[in-house]
Amino acid sequence: MSHLDLPFLENALAPLTLSVFDSIPSTNEYLKKASLSPQLCVAEQQTAGRGRLGKTWFSPPGVNLYLSLLWPMKKTISQLEGLSLAIGLSVIHTLTNLGIKRDIKIKWPNDLYWQEKKLAGILIETNTELAEKNNVVVGLGLNVNMLAQDHAPPSLPWVSLKQILGHTLDRNCLLVSLIKQFIPDLQRFEEQGFSDFLAQWPRWDYLYHKKIKMEIANKSIRGIAQGVNEKGHLIIQTEANTLLTFSSGKVSLLKP
Repeated sequence: MSHLDLPFLENALAPLTLSVFDSIPSTNEYLKKASLSPQLCVAEQQTAGRGRLGKTWFSPPGVNLYLSLLWPMKKTISQLEGLSLAIGLSVIHTLTNLGIKRDIKIKWPNDLYWQEKKLAGILIETNTELAEKNNVVVGLGLNVNMLAQDHAPPSLPWVSLKQILGHTLDRNCLLVSLIKQFIPDLQRFEEQGFSDFLAQWPRWDYLYHKKIKMEIANKSIRGIAQGVNEKGHLIIQTEANTLLTFSSGKVSLLKP
């Protein structure tokens, strides 16, 4: 089992401030308390890893990537809508360069799937609440070298890059590739917003034309997913044949 190599990462990602931990409760929580940005935090293991809506993120030691990037951005909180989709596309770009060009999709708003199995999750948070700018925390959990026989599975079907590609990956090199893709995409998002990424979305849209249920504010809406708009809001054609858009909510698939 290879370990995260701090000297290698510091050299490859200079001048980015970098922290590497053997174990930490949550890389996102660590950077939400940080004052210096940009800054990268990565851990061999998380003991209290979180996904969206407070869900637990399964984080066994030494096999996957658990990382958070703190990035200053001149955007209000409302202008950050769609950022998780842009980062999802950024991860997709990195993984296609590894040779994964089929069967990989992004499930709105923050999960990556391969052949109906969860591969990665993204969690966007902030550590400031200013009117004109925010320090954005981009969290990513990516299943890299995890195998079923070695680790108790999470509640949902999952897959790792090792299972997809058939070989062990160097997590250090993969981490460098991800961050070098994230940074220009974050700069692009700051300048243009999600609208500049919109043309890429349909190719990787997991939900498109599927029957779904949206749960939000104690309400449940059923319909057909119709992609996203320029803000990254999910578009649903309801059973009443009206189009509604949602910036947040819990989405689940319905049987055909």
